[in-house]
Amino acid sequence: MRTPRDEREISAGGYVYNADGTRAERMTVYTSDYGYMLRFDRFVKNNPSEWREEEVQRVGNDIVGKRYSCPTSCLSFRSKTLKRNLTDKQKTALYQNLRN
Repeated sequence: MRTPRDEREISAGGYVYNADGTRAERMTVYTSDYGYMLRFDRFVKNNPSEWREEEVQRVGNDIVGKRYSCPTSCLSFRSKTLKRNLTDKQKTALYQNLRN
């Protein structure tokens, strides 16, 4: 039973705590979106020192969500980039610069 497209989510936040109760510089990431699960599974495989799979949620035999932990430095905020409208002359100049 797959999660319907309009119910898939991803959320990041919440700190991970060490055994002594101090806050680690790690956060949790939860997703029920299969594309992100695949991406985060690759992160776990390629960077096991940074990314960890913490929990797998199942309904029957189907995986419906996963919780990961990663360093807080992995969180990134980006602003929307402005689309530049270039003239043909500007495009030609950029193309020439790239070729040289």
